[in-house]
Amino acid sequence: MEKQRKNASVRACVAQIFQMFVALVIPFGAHGCGVQGREHEEARELLARISRLDPNAPLEQRSAELSAVEALPLQDQGLRAMRSVCLAAHRGLLDAERGQAAVRARLDGDKPEADLPALQAIMQKASAQLEQAQAALAQCEDQTRKATLRYR
Repeated sequence: MEKQRKNASVRACVAQIFQMFVALVIPFGAHGCGVQGREHEEARELLARISRLDPNAPLEQRSAELSAVEALPLQDQGLRAMRSVCLAAHRGLLDAERGQAAVRARLDGDKPEADLPALQAIMQKASAQLEQAQAALAQCEDQTRKATLRYR
């Protein structure tokens, strides 16, 4: 009889310990799943928006699309870093094209010869922006490729 009471007491104690363990572990596990799920959702949304950036779209449309990518709320540091690289690449391309468009417009105007030194400086800046953007674009493509594999 005494042995049965001790066994019952031990079982009750083990049950309490198990309940406390479950009460502590399950919320942390669920929290981890929620974080991972949020990270996957953020990644999918960011990758979708980056993939929709069309370098052949009109300049204003591209600018609006870049603003939408920038406004996307991201908690994950790695995703924010990838977004920064991709924004730098696409903004660099956009800025270079705007510079080239400004030069073309001034060349089409009256007496472009007077503006040649300034136009040359604008073209040199646009060329440098284009080089930097192309290097960043290669990084962007590499990071988005890796993220696509990771978050699919």
